Amino acid sequence: MRRTFVVTGASSGIGLATAAWLARAGADVVAVGGRRSSIKAAEAALQAQTPAGRLRMSVVDLADLADVRRVGADILARHDRIDGLVNAAGRASGGRPTAQGFELVFATNHLGPFLLTNILLDRLRVSAPARVVTLTSSFHRGVKTLPWGALEQGVPPPGSDVYATTKVMNLLFTRELARRLVGSGVIAIAFDPGFVRTNLSRDTTGLFRLFLRLVRPFQTDPETPGREAARLVMEGEVGLNGALAVNGKQAVPSRLAQDGTVAARLWMLSCALTGLNYACGPQLAVQ
Repeated sequence: MRRTFVVTGASSGIGLATAAWLARAGADVVAVGGRRSSIKAAEAALQAQTPAGRLRMSVVDLADLADVRRVGADILARHDRIDGLVNAAGRASGGRPTAQGFELVFATNHLGPFLLTNILLDRLRVSAPARVVTLTSSFHRGVKTLPWGALEQGVPPPGSDVYATTKVMNLLFTRELARRLVGSGVIAIAFDPGFVRTNLSRDTTGLFRLFLRLVRPFQTDPETPGREAARLVMEGEVGLNGALAVNGKQAVPSRLAQDGTVAARLWMLSCALTGLNYACGPQLAVQ
């Protein structure tokens, strides 16, 4: 039976490379991207190198929770099974509030993936063994605590590094998701792809934008981490459930990222902000 995988951030960078590796492996791929022009270019590039009929592109604004619900419902309507989800989309800076009034980076990097994963989760469980791979970053190590008061309002505190904060959230999300999925046949893995040449700098400003441009020649190509993300979502080891994978092996994240109490609290807050009250219990349930 041909397997089906969903990949976000598939219009460029690691997401695009991951989708290509999965398609070349013979899987059906739902490639989700945030810009219609970029997703069309990615579709042409992927179909030129993969067998016809194994790829379907979809446009979604992960920062818009209504749009996430639309795409999630469409994926469920079209696919009887989902063998894996790769949360590869992300952005490094904001600048405007989302349709629901959240900070843009927080919504794109955490709330959107949290909501989409939960929408697809029952289908993943039915399709088990299945995997959820969520990209994170070594930038998470600079975050020592979460700004709960600001997060409850969906906005970052003044002077905070929102990108790094969302990267530790990706790890906390993976930890709590794995705890809730024990025995289901679905495992959750956080993946740090390293210092990769992507379009992350496209929406950054100031010194961070300058930094990313200066180091671009020293960054690695997305193909290698894309191949590893594809491997993890197809055959990631059960022992990696709830863990961080770096360079093909398990790594130790920051102390904050390992805090189960923080992970559970973030899950509850995320449920409230996205309206997924049914997912706030001790076990995941179908709405």
